[in-house]
Amino acid sequence: MKFSESFRTTSHDTDRTGVVRTAALFRYMQETAFYHLQTVRPSFDDLKDEGKAYLLSRSKTQIYEDIRHPETIRFETWASNECAGISFDRCYRAYIGDRLVMESEGIWILYNFRERKIERVGDNLKNYELFDSLNLELPRRLKIPEGRALSLQGERTFEYADIDVNGHVNNSVYPDMLSNFIPEVRVGNAHIASIYINYSNECRLDETVHVYRCGGDGEWYFRTIKPDGKTNVEAKIITE
Repeated sequence: MKFSESFRTTSHDTDRTGVVRTAALFRYMQETAFYHLQTVRPSFDDLKDEGKAYLLSRSKTQIYEDIRHPETIRFETWASNECAGISFDRCYRAYIGDRLVMESEGIWILYNFRERKIERVGDNLKNYELFDSLNLELPRRLKIPEGRALSLQGERTFEYADIDVNGHVNNSVYPDMLSNFIPEVRVGNAHIASIYINYSNECRLDETVHVYRCGGDGEWYFRTIKPDGKTNVEAKIITE
């Protein structure tokens, strides 16, 4: 059986138009996955006791309609039968009533902080019932269309509110951060309809990234660069 959890959207999770921000939807998904882990084991705390945690490598989210406040939104999540090796493929569907309003799929890795290495998912899947993947496109590397050059748009220094229990910037921070550099989203004339993010290298408290962007007409590409020159995240965002 797929696991489900419901949430009541809150006013502080909405933008100026009353639509729930994509970053908040990411947080709802994370909470659903947390409770799923509590059910099937090993739980988040079980893994933490072993010095391990699941880290998001790449994800794609498609939002089919504006989600507003107040609404009750129900999330389904499951591990897909594409899980193999070091990749944990987790899928989500979200419903308001009987309406499908969102789908998301993410590839997670199991990281051992004590030994500083990625582990195979292996035995951690023994309690899961696996279901078909959503088969959303999840390339290992984002391809910038030919003829489009990324240009520097600004920078972002990560602060107290951005950091999670693993000590790095939580993956849910990035949709809001990148929205600051999308003109139509920033002023409330459009919302994110699709977002693909490739998480390459984590950031921590007080680190600053430079934000590079190209695109337009509702299709935007991003790359954020750490002070050491490494890529932090790459993203493609479609707005409507």
